[in-house]
Amino acid sequence: MKNDKAWLGDLLGGPLMSRESRIIAELMLTAPNEQTWQEQIVGHNILQ
Repeated sequence: MKNDKAWLGDLLGGPLMSRESRIIAELMLTAPNEQTWQEQIVGHNILQ
């Protein structure tokens, strides 16, 4: 993930609800590659 710092800045810039935090944690536990990350966050819009 090339944009780790940019993403973390966005993550820390505003509050996350507990639901979104759990979703991100579950995804991170799978050690996703960039393609999987993009598919889940952008393609499947798992935070909505």
